[in-house]
Amino acid sequence: MNIRLLIIVLMFSFGKLFSKDSVIVCIDDSIHNFYINGSAGSNYNWEIESSNNIAYLISGNGTDEIIVKFNSIGFFKLIVDEIDINGCSGSDSLIIDIRENPFVTISSNSYEICEGDSLKITLDSMYSEVLWSTGSMEESIYATDEGNYYAQVTDKFGCRSNSNTIFIKDYENPVADFTYFGNCINNPTIFQNNSSSTDSTQSIEWIVQSNKFYGQSFEYFFETSKQFDVKLLITTNKGCTDSVVKFINIDLNPIAEYSFYTSNMIDYDSLVFFTNLSENIISYKWSFGDSSFSTLENPVHIYQKSGVFNVQLTVSDSNLCIDSVIKQIAIKLKYNFYVPNSFTPNGNLINDSFGPVGDIFRNCRRYKFSVYNRWGERIFYSNNIAKKWKGEDAQAGLYLWSLEIEDSVGEIIKRNGEVNLYR
Repeated sequence: MNIRLLIIVLMFSFGKLFSKDSVIVCIDDSIHNFYINGSAGSNYNWEIESSNNIAYLISGNGTDEIIVKFNSIGFFKLIVDEIDINGCSGSDSLIIDIRENPFVTISSNSYEICEGDSLKITLDSMYSEVLWSTGSMEESIYATDEGNYYAQVTDKFGCRSNSNTIFIKDYENPVADFTYFGNCINNPTIFQNNSSSTDSTQSIEWIVQSNKFYGQSFEYFFETSKQFDVKLLITTNKGCTDSVVKFINIDLNPIAEYSFYTSNMIDYDSLVFFTNLSENIISYKWSFGDSSFSTLENPVHIYQKSGVFNVQLTVSDSNLCIDSVIKQIAIKLKYNFYVPNSFTPNGNLINDSFGPVGDIFRNCRRYKFSVYNRWGERIFYSNNIAKKWKGEDAQAGLYLWSLEIEDSVGEIIKRNGEVNLYR
């Protein structure tokens, strides 16, 4: 219990016992001691005059020190009579004004801060003196650390009180970071969030060339070759933020190019030599159009059938930028075919049907085969190499035939001749 001492000077000069007519005290403690510096051997009689019993004497009457208990705020008169050893007496009174201690409240817009931020804490009113728990004596403070905060204030009457205590919670900021893959012009650059945080993430915002994207990852196509800045902003559920900016160099793609030449064609295959003409390349992938592939820089390939093949070269440079080129190669092999000059449709399963035979028909695009009698009438027609003339109801004798095909490279071949049917 804080004891507030009020010193009353008893004066006999000019008929005055007190040096003041009134004093102001605070009700922060309900019990107060009052004393005077009287004369040795004097007897003192104390009395409280109050209309509402706001104070009463506890002990000490008859001495130069009295203990008074306050019941409430208000005014009362404290009267003292002194009779000294010579029988002389004096009397005086003092008006006591009991004041309420100030009721002070501190507050803030929030009770949570993020690492490195500050939060303003303010008083509910103006006071003569302020002493914060941080040692500051300003009207308001900024909290930068986690902990308890309060203020002690003193009003104009000298009454003092402590405010309520508020607790400020400090949260760690996230650490923004990201990786990316691909830095080639007109090809996708893929960005991936790699940020860390002790709190769950509320938003992930990317900014590229004034364009905004959201989410853990996204891809972006850069249309010019230069340096770009990419920004990532992370916000947690507690509102703490962090950001990072990285500079990305976008490179030009390589230019894929090649040449080729073929060997002299033989009966069943053709040799093709490929020469890479691309520059500053670290990887090659060839697709020869016949389900064959190679990763050599200058491969050699053997085609075993005729046709038009799409040969694709895909290259990659040291920045993993890629390009590809497709060229068509026409391969025409020397496939032989022949048409028999006789057949015997007698049902013995030997030479029972008639039609052209040869490897060329395996890949031809179009096939027409007709048989005519001696009067020029067509008696058989087929557009399917597997369908032969079996001489049904035909008499033994000489017949004419015609053949028209379009081979695998689009060349039209026409032949005609004679065939003998024997029974």
